[in-house]
Amino acid sequence: MKKCPDCGKDVFDDAVYCSNCSHKFDTVVMTQPNNNKNSNVLFVAIIVTIVIVSILSLSAIYMMGVVVVTDQDEQQIEENDLSNYDDAEYLAWQVDAITIIKNDVDMMVLYIHADDMSSVAIWSKNLEDDCKDILSEIDSFKVSPVLSLVKDEIRLALIDYKLGGYWGRKGLEGDIDTYSLSNAIEYLESGNRHFDLASYYLDYYEIS
Repeated sequence: MKKCPDCGKDVFDDAVYCSNCSHKFDTVVMTQPNNNKNSNVLFVAIIVTIVIVSILSLSAIYMMGVVVVTDQDEQQIEENDLSNYDDAEYLAWQVDAITIIKNDVDMMVLYIHADDMSSVAIWSKNLEDDCKDILSEIDSFKVSPVLSLVKDEIRLALIDYKLGGYWGRKGLEGDIDTYSLSNAIEYLESGNRHFDLASYYLDYYEIS
């Protein structure tokens, strides 16, 4: 066990994030495995931690509903009626989009636990394709200035998740490719940060 330097909670030695305060520990360095089984175990240990954090980030956004006007945006709203924006439609679309992404991630976790890397590769490809499709739709919504902060972070998260899916698929096709898996991890972590920021903006501006 080791202690989190931020909150003092005891966590497992191989933890990437603190389960209490989400502090990120030093990144686990991926070394060349002796065989595919060892690389599978390493992949499972790191990716499961990442996707669980992803699910928490996504769930925080998923629970949000319709936009509430803030004092900061009052003057802007007086000049531009909210009826000019697609906020409600966008948020409904966002819930549907994130549900699709969450399902892809859930299935990746399921097959990682089953040590079925070929199925993880398939769902990594699904994640890549779904993110690509969702990104093709996101700019069809004109949203208010406050909600545009959320929308921009969602877009960046989807780009990172698309690349994470791409590199995850490449890393699991045929022999395990630790270089590709390292790239997948990097992009998924970056996507998590953008989802976290989107969730922060939703909470800060009382979009609920």
